[in-house]
Formats: sequence, structure tokens, C-alpha cells
Amino acid sequence: MKRKIIKRKKELNRNQYIWNKNIQEKYKQDKMKNNEKIIKEFEKLKKQFFKVDTDETIKKWEILSKAYKLGKQIHGNGYSVFRLSDDFDIPYTTVKRVLSLNRATKKTWDLINKGEISAFKVAQICMTKNKKYQDEIVKMVIKDKLSTVQVKDLRIDKRGDIKEARLNAALEKGFSRKDVAYRSLKSTLDRLNKLLNMKMEELPESKIVKLIDIMENVKEKLQNKINEFSNIDIFLKHMKDDEE
Repeated sequence: MKRKIIKRKKELNRNQYIWNKNIQEKYKQDKMKNNEKIIKEFEKLKKQFFKVDTDETIKKWEILSKAYKLGKQIHGNGYSVFRLSDDFDIPYTTVKRVLSLNRATKKTWDLINKGEISAFKVAQICMTKNKKYQDEIVKMVIKDKLSTVQVKDLRIDKRGDIKEARLNAALEKGFSRKDVAYRSLKSTLDRLNKLLNMKMEELPESKIVKLIDIMENVKEKLQNKINEFSNIDIFLKHMKDDEE
């Protein structure tokens, strides 16, 4: 009786082994067929990419995004952006910039779709700027009509840098409205006037010399502006208006 049970177990084990082996073989064959299909799709995307015009960033993004996912399916999670650039035979920076559109926020995509900002500029913003301030940066780029070169040169690591960047852009291009220029200068002078009431004891002693150098520079610029603004014709005209 025991021999029959043992024999039966051996037969079951052998049948199970054969079945498992067949399943594994089928899995390998299916995987190979699937990989062949994925590789063909990958090669098809490469051909499509080189038919896309230089300025069609969104189409490039769609193709490279699909290719990147397929690359991971073929080669595993170790597949990188660098490997993708090598497979497509295009510069790494191009692939990196285009795929950076994956970091664009919903607000940014809405603005791209409305045609208010180009996908190329957005890709540049996404690649080099902090996503935390993306919405504000995009808004600034649109409002101040910044070029791609200006976008590239923006240095924004905190919220205060956005205001400074906007000011620099306005000074470079010139303020579009005189009243805006006036308010900007006046608010800065008002703030400076208040800060100058600060006592020396409130400042770090090691920074005093540096502050003196900055103030000397500001003092010279202020005097030059006073001389410039004290144009006799304008000065007399407004003095007369005030008396009336």
C-alpha cells in the first residue's frame, strides 16, 4: 500500500514538474514575442522622431515619453535618460529638456494648450527651475515676455528671487508704464528709509564693513540720480505747479 502511495506521489511530482516546465517555456516564448513587439514599436518611434520638425516640442515629448517607458520594459528599471539619448542618437540635454515636460503642472499645461506660452520655454523652465515656484515663474515669463535666453539665465531658488528677476527683466527692457516705474522706485526708497533707522547693534559686527561698501555705492548712485532728476526745467515746472 505504501509503495503504491509513493509511486503515485512520484507520478504527481513528475507531472507537476512537466507542467511547470511547459508553463515556464510558454512564459519565455510569450515574453520573447512581447519583447520583439516592444522593440519594433521602439524602432518605429525612432523613425517618427526624426520626421518631427525642430520646433514641435510636444510631439517630441510624446514620442520620447513612450520610448522611455518601452525602454524600461525592454531593459528594466535601470534604463536611463542617458541610454535613451544614446539609443535615439540625439544629445542628452535635448532628451532631458524635452522629458522635463513631465514635471509641468496642470496650470502650466492649460497655458500651453491655450497658446500663451510655448512648450519649448516650459520645458526649459521645468528642467532648470524649482517646481515649487513653477506657476509663478511661468506667469512671470508670459507677463514680461521673457525670451528663452532670459528664461535660461533666471536664478530662482526662493520666492523672493521671483520679484528680483521681474525687476531685473523690467530694468533690462524698460518699464512699460511710467507709473509702475515710479511706484517701484518709491517703494524701494521708502523701505530703505525705514531700514536706515536700524541701529548698528542690531547687525552682525562681521558684516559692517561690507555694508559700508554697499552704502557708499548706493550713496554715489543716489547723488547721481538727484542730479539727474534735478533738471532745471522739470524742477522749476513742478515747483511752480506746487505753488499754484
